[in-house]
Amino acid sequence: MGGANLLRRRQGVENHYVCKYCAYVQFLVDLLFEIKGAEGNPLGVMKSRKRVWLQNGGCAYFCGDSLEVATPECPNPKLVALYDKTSDLMVALVSNYAKVPFYKRNCELVTGMRDLDRGEITMRSSHESYSLFFPKAFEKWLRKGALDSVLKEFILLRSLVDGAGSYTYLKDYPHSRPMDFFISCRKFLEATMRHRVWFKIKEGGLRSPRLHVNCGELLKNPWSRFLSNAFASYFLSYVESSGVNLEKEVKPIGIDFEDEASIRSFFTSTSDWKVRLKDGREEDAVSLLESEYFSKVEALDRRVDADGVAKEDEDAYRLFLKKMDYVLAKLREGSLEKVEDYLQWVEMYTLGERMEFCSEKEGERVKQSLRELVSREDREWERIANEDSAVLFAALTRVGVPYERGFKTLKKYFADIQAVYVDEYSWLERSHREKLFSLEEVYRSAFVSPGGRAEERVKLLHELLPYQTVVESCKGEVGRGEVAVDWNSVKVKVLFPQEVVPPERIVERFGSLEGLPEDGPISVEVKLPDQIPLSERERKSRVTVTVALDDLEGNGVDFDVLRKVMERLRESCSEEDAGGGI
Repeated sequence: MGGANLLRRRQGVENHYVCKYCAYVQFLVDLLFEIKGAEGNPLGVMKSRKRVWLQNGGCAYFCGDSLEVATPECPNPKLVALYDKTSDLMVALVSNYAKVPFYKRNCELVTGMRDLDRGEITMRSSHESYSLFFPKAFEKWLRKGALDSVLKEFILLRSLVDGAGSYTYLKDYPHSRPMDFFISCRKFLEATMRHRVWFKIKEGGLRSPRLHVNCGELLKNPWSRFLSNAFASYFLSYVESSGVNLEKEVKPIGIDFEDEASIRSFFTSTSDWKVRLKDGREEDAVSLLESEYFSKVEALDRRVDADGVAKEDEDAYRLFLKKMDYVLAKLREGSLEKVEDYLQWVEMYTLGERMEFCSEKEGERVKQSLRELVSREDREWERIANEDSAVLFAALTRVGVPYERGFKTLKKYFADIQAVYVDEYSWLERSHREKLFSLEEVYRSAFVSPGGRAEERVKLLHELLPYQTVVESCKGEVGRGEVAVDWNSVKVKVLFPQEVVPPERIVERFGSLEGLPEDGPISVEVKLPDQIPLSERERKSRVTVTVALDDLEGNGVDFDVLRKVMERLRESCSEEDAGGGI
């Protein structure tokens, strides 16, 4: 790998959005395909296997009990932050259209220690994905163990940058108190549930394989998303560029993950972040983040061939260095008010502490009421956060807060701090001193891809749309077909019963197409009934047209060849060829 590639890495995030009506989530996923923007442009381009592939190259689908939206593959972390916000915007459009409120939620809360011990906790949050330049070497490094510890410690300490922030009560959890503030409740649970997998190598997706970070944070602050992804992306670039010197240059710090009291203190402190090492020493987390990780990202500059780096990638890297240096300096000083714009957990903390919506005396009564409410044995914190207005209002009437102000107060408190209510304006229209991008850019990104493989996929899906109806209506006597879209490829599969379309006809029509260039993205595979495993045979011939997208950047698809292949497939599905209609 040349130095020119170090600042350009395919990456993206997958966000979970939840609502009270999980039975309707698939309906809401389908709405993303139907809804159009102000100019009449649809958000979706194709539906495949209950997934909606979006105009910007991303994808939306039903996952567990939630709506999950994956951003397209982005070449740099600044674009990840942009398309992350675009996901919020699209879900907000669906939410407003269907009158169903959605929330960005970082995890389910633990209801008891037995559930925690059995691991029966559904983690719903955000997942990060990063392509790997040297996947085989990276897997080898992970198997040795040292790199596994390095990445886990990095993810833990990075919480100071990417923590979502929440006032949370973990019932029956050791040392937990009502209304505790957590820099990241999500990472806290990951750190104390030792059987959880923080990250893994996964096939498919951005590249084959890729590093998949399971314990990412759901963030509404664009600056937090940018700093978080940039830190991980550039640190990975340093790791991969170290090569044979990796074990000398990147070593584990030795954080003691067995010391739960220390871990909890780190996540609940807002001024003095310490981590305990296995040798018993306590170290300052900000200093470790700076010396062990940020310094290496700064050193990456010396390994980059500036002549081969695109300006937008260079600008994203320089912006990260500038902002991260500022954030670490202010955290070291304890000046949280100086980093409100850049760190979501700080903004969440100050929202709760200031209680700006009422007087100080009134605010203390509200906070006391909330403490009493969430401490009751018969109520769970998360369920209260999603309750109707009558329950929310009841918490305030007991302490004499006027109805109009009281209802708005508690509604805002839960929405902005605990559940992080989804809307397209709140985080972009706050009076931040500096904005990463405008609302207009977010809106435009719902219809425009970030380029590269995402752009090729969208072009390909538009090209295949006229054929999708023919292929997927090929049912019953004629056969069965589908257009299967994945991140790495698009496959058009059709099964023809041999009594309707004889195998010799399939060979005649498609046999010559199997000789397409081996190094091209388009391939055709023909399997006759006797070539298909008995368990799958069903006396049918199978024709599979595959367009590989994994290494497509810079080459593109030869659409003339694709049309030739698809026209033959259309003819095979036609009334004339099938002899009896579709």
